[in-house]
Amino acid sequence: MGKRVDFSGRGVIVNGPKLKLDECGIPKHMALELFKPFVIRGVMEKGLAPNIKSARRVVTEEGPEVWEILEQVVEGHPVLLNRAPTLWRLGIQAFYPKLVEGDAIRLHLCVTSGFNADFDGDQMAVHVPLSEASQKEAREVMLSTKNLLNPSNGAPLSIPNKIMLFGTYYMTSIDANIAPSDKVFASQEEVLYNLSVTGLLFLRQLVKVKLGDEIIDTTPGRLLFNKIIPENFGFINKDMTKKDINALLSQAFEKEPSEVVVKLIDDIKDLGLRYGTVSGHSVSLTDIEVPIERDRLIAEGKESVAKIDKNYKRGLITKKESQRLVEDVWVDITSRIDEAVWKDLGPSNPVKVLVNSGSTRASRDQVKQIAGMRGLMTDPTGKIVPMPILGNYKNGLSGLEYFVGARGARKGLVDKGLKTADAGYLTRRLVDVSQDIIIRKDDCGTKEGLSVTVGEGTVLQTFAERMAGRFLASSVELGKGKNLPAGELLTKENLAEIEKAGVKEIIIRSPVACETQRGLCAKCYGYDIMTRELVKVGTTVGVQAAQSIGEPGTQLTMRTFHTGGIAGKDITQGLPRVEELVEARTPKTLATMSSIDGTVKIMTAGDDRKIYVIPSNGKKEDTVEYIVDPVAEIVVKDGDVVEKGAKLTSGHLDLSELVSVVGPRLTQRYIIDQIQQVYA
Repeated sequence: MGKRVDFSGRGVIVNGPKLKLDECGIPKHMALELFKPFVIRGVMEKGLAPNIKSARRVVTEEGPEVWEILEQVVEGHPVLLNRAPTLWRLGIQAFYPKLVEGDAIRLHLCVTSGFNADFDGDQMAVHVPLSEASQKEAREVMLSTKNLLNPSNGAPLSIPNKIMLFGTYYMTSIDANIAPSDKVFASQEEVLYNLSVTGLLFLRQLVKVKLGDEIIDTTPGRLLFNKIIPENFGFINKDMTKKDINALLSQAFEKEPSEVVVKLIDDIKDLGLRYGTVSGHSVSLTDIEVPIERDRLIAEGKESVAKIDKNYKRGLITKKESQRLVEDVWVDITSRIDEAVWKDLGPSNPVKVLVNSGSTRASRDQVKQIAGMRGLMTDPTGKIVPMPILGNYKNGLSGLEYFVGARGARKGLVDKGLKTADAGYLTRRLVDVSQDIIIRKDDCGTKEGLSVTVGEGTVLQTFAERMAGRFLASSVELGKGKNLPAGELLTKENLAEIEKAGVKEIIIRSPVACETQRGLCAKCYGYDIMTRELVKVGTTVGVQAAQSIGEPGTQLTMRTFHTGGIAGKDITQGLPRVEELVEARTPKTLATMSSIDGTVKIMTAGDDRKIYVIPSNGKKEDTVEYIVDPVAEIVVKDGDVVEKGAKLTSGHLDLSELVSVVGPRLTQRYIIDQIQQVYA
């Protein structure tokens, strides 16, 4: 897979807060070694040495003229940065080098997501493209500013995070402890002058200011933030949380050229870093108090559980029912304690501010565990442990509670160590089978397509998000003499028209219906979600798809969940489920499938359970009988009408059986839906 290369280096990465999005900091001494041939040429061109041997000596002496030549050489010459493991295309990106002091490579704060890197001692390799052709490819395809979107879903990826997000949230929020200004200001400039020069206003103070023809209530911080926003976006007058910044950047990607988006990302980063630092925000243990109602609510929970236990001992309910009722009690008590903890935190509480900003992984659930109660835990197989942890981190856990909670934590760490290799191996096998799926031509000319129900979304996307960027395989009548012809590109605008016109179904061009030999055509594939443009001929879409399934695999849990706590009833999830699907294996938990259209009749005699499907044509002799596995859960009810290929019991369908009953097209759709469910 890999090649050995000259002119490469390796170093620990640290953040480079002053870098632009397409820049990285390379230590001077490392750069001198990496660009040695170019520097030697520069030394000889300047007449500082008569031959290569003398030029080498001049370079080794590292005089001021050598550093001058090095500065000129690295200007505009991209380098490649790579972090192992390279699970997808964003694991290696190009940057323009800036010479820095020290021994560490400096990385822009917004590109860490693509590399899955952090600054706790991670190392990266640097490679220098030597030929003109490789430099051109680095600039046009691999540059970080050309890889801002996630290849697997098209969402913005290289965007501000952590303290940058907190800084923008802080500067755009209102400080309830500062009285609003009683003056009305004539312009933004006047407000900002009173903020920075006279000091009469505070960053987060409510002020009245004339914008255009109206007077609005806003803050100096929001005015500062709006100075970096493109004009056609209008005035943004709200607290900018992580969600809002993501929505703003998504909108920018759709409306603006990439240079504008790149500048916006850098500007948000600079503002966020500045005001995140200015905020002086800190969190202490005293910022979270245990609510007074906690003990009363826990006592209420214990009382309810005692009643359930009494009913079970009297034989009024089964063991399974008693377990479910106990779980319900503790879920309810935990959520009520969570409400109490959250209500106790004031609007300007440092912890609440941090959670609301969305800038860190801090969540309301963690606050609940610190000051409320940890609640119900799961064991390593995903089954709920009937004993909840009533303690919290602030008051401390008992020995038994600690051990109940430790099992889950250990499982997480073990999984992390094991699943990285599994995800890498899965990616490798997927690439192996899909590497020759390349966009071969513009249009294969097929009339075939995939029928899609209008308004039907998936677990991951809405209908409009799924369909935008695809082409119609057959025309769509919109009424009032208006129609969309076959071959029309679907956009969010015309998809809204389709939904408004009440169209039930559309047929779209799809890779599964493409007739191109040894690959796909651009019309059947549609838009490239990484560039938001029609996919170009020559794009290796197969490898891109393989990496998009493999890379997020490292974040999937390898856990097998128990359904309803029935022994031997493991439902495969996560990576093993993806492998099961793409390799068309017989599922570990096989569901019973109806092979005909008809009505369900369920018969139970002791432990024996049978499902009959009476055909829709009314011929009783064609009735099909299915014997149900003793541990399986029936997912249909008596009298239900089912179609062929429908699941009658819990579990997963056998793909070879499914394809023989419903054909390849519906089986392909089942595989796609199942894989998307895993990543939801």
